[in-house]
Amino acid sequence: MDDTYAQAAIDMVRVWMADGDRGMLQMKLDTAGSLELLDTRGERANAPRRAVLQGWKAAIFLACDRAQPFATLAALPEVKAEGVGAEDLRAFLGRCVENDLMVTSGQVWLNVAVHVPAREDADGANRAARRLREIAMAGEG
Repeated sequence: MDDTYAQAAIDMVRVWMADGDRGMLQMKLDTAGSLELLDTRGERANAPRRAVLQGWKAAIFLACDRAQPFATLAALPEVKAEGVGAEDLRAFLGRCVENDLMVTSGQVWLNVAVHVPAREDADGANRAARRLREIAMAGEG
């Protein structure tokens, strides 16, 4: 089988696999509803980058645990409740992509973070989003 067309990708994967200190982008939802991101990838291994997302931004990031189109993100209850406009939502998504927190095809967005602790099943992202909503609603009451 001729794999010449894929050789560059194969070489990059081999380099990546050989790097035992490649770090990761972690996400952790705390009991107050904040989503903490910790990035130890690449040059950030010695100086990790940390961000804390709250409210609609946390909801967007969690929703992007699966590839999501813009319309789905704009329709999230947290986005609607906080009156977030399309321009602000696109700007946030753009910053996430620029900071290597998400990838996009231009049509859908996907975060590249790993849950810490690891999710136990495929429904973990939905549970995390529901928990975020519960925390937010408890804070309103």
